[in-house]
Order: sequence, then structure tokens, then C-alpha cells
Amino acid sequence: MLFAVAAYAAGIYLVDVATPEARLPVVLFAVYFLPAVLRSWLQFYWQLRRDSRGMLTDRKKALNGQ
Repeated sequence: MLFAVAAYAAGIYLVDVATPEARLPVVLFAVYFLPAVLRSWLQFYWQLRRDSRGMLTDRKKALNGQ
């Protein structure tokens, strides 16, 4: 996830440096690659959520004596 965010920020910066007077390329780059960054964040979130749910299931089983 951190790599995707860093690459996204670096890409926006490089487009901004390459086209200092035009803002449209920066906006287009940012909008075009935003779904990739959001996807990596969601995968990270879902992994954390899956792990926490697994821990809750194990805890419930232990409390029920199964």
C-alpha cells in the first residue's frame, strides 16, 4: 500500500515538474491513477478486517469450549 501511495505521489510530482504551467495533465494523471491507490488501500483494509474477524472467531470458540 505504501508503495502505491508513494508511486502515485511521485507520478503527480513528475507530471507537475514536466508541465509547470499546465494543470490539466496533473489532474488527469491524478484522476486516472486514483483507483489503483484506492484498490491497494481497500485490499489492506480487507486483510486487516479478515484477520481481526478470524481472531474473534477463535476467541469465541475458546470461550465456548469447542
